[in-house]
Amino acid sequence: MLELRRQIFHLIFGIFFVLLLFFNILNAWMALVLFGIALLYAIFHRYVKLFFIDWFVERFERDEPGVKFHGLVSFLLGVFIAVAFFEKQIAMAAMMILAFGDSASTIFGVLLGRKKMPWSERKTIVGTFFGIVFAFLGAVMFVSPLHAFIASVLAMTVESIDYEIIGVNDNVILPFVSGVILTML
Repeated sequence: MLELRRQIFHLIFGIFFVLLLFFNILNAWMALVLFGIALLYAIFHRYVKLFFIDWFVERFERDEPGVKFHGLVSFLLGVFIAVAFFEKQIAMAAMMILAFGDSASTIFGVLLGRKKMPWSERKTIVGTFFGIVFAFLGAVMFVSPLHAFIASVLAMTVESIDYEIIGVNDNVILPFVSGVILTML
């Protein structure tokens, strides 16, 4: 149940930041400041506690030993990367691939996925398929259908690799990979 809550929040959070960018409220500096605040709070959390942030963390973060706010910090880093390094339409498409694709791949993978990807013990074929479909549906709002399809297939294929074992989070990888692919197209 925690994973479902996390992914729904992940989706809403992603849409929120896309809307901020769409309406020219979010820029690279603001994204950097938000990332910096989240990072500092994560570092100094044991000394300073803010009730409303801790309430969200208890309900939406995975309980990983020694790591607090990992999802929030990495998500905000991914938002910063998208906004700072890519043009607006590409940044919004990349953030939608992150929000829609990552959420859908986890939700459908957990609920329906049985057969694992050949290269991953944690990711499922069904999860990756639905991740591609939903990533496309999010990205196509901001880029051409062909570009949205190519970026969604490639980004969600990259997402299906267990690169987290080397300490890299998909909240950072997906916007970067999506943005690079869309820029190259």
